[in-house]
Amino acid sequence: MEIGTNAQLEQRLERLEKQGRRWRAATLVLAMMVGVLLTAAFSGQSQFDRGFILPPQGLDGIRARAFLLTDPSGKVQGEWSIQGGQPVLKFYAPSGKVLWLAPPRPGFKPVN
Repeated sequence: MEIGTNAQLEQRLERLEKQGRRWRAATLVLAMMVGVLLTAAFSGQSQFDRGFILPPQGLDGIRARAFLLTDPSGKVQGEWSIQGGQPVLKFYAPSGKVLWLAPPRPGFKPVN
């Protein structure tokens, strides 16, 4: 009986050791993932924009082909862009049609 009991005990001990190695590996992987996530979350906190788009460092301003004015739901309410070589400012009605346009006529050019 002792021979069978020793064999069973050794098998059980091997299974427990195998489970222990698995748990140690899983804990190590989880700790590494948490470390990577925390590093990514807190890196660059000094330039967190809080919802505003910050200009890239070293440039004298923001450059774009068009600026869009949107409401909180994301619907475009206004636009400032270049059309026909001159700046155009548009405001849209709730229906989506142009409510106000500057300059009023496409052919209009300001006096120098």
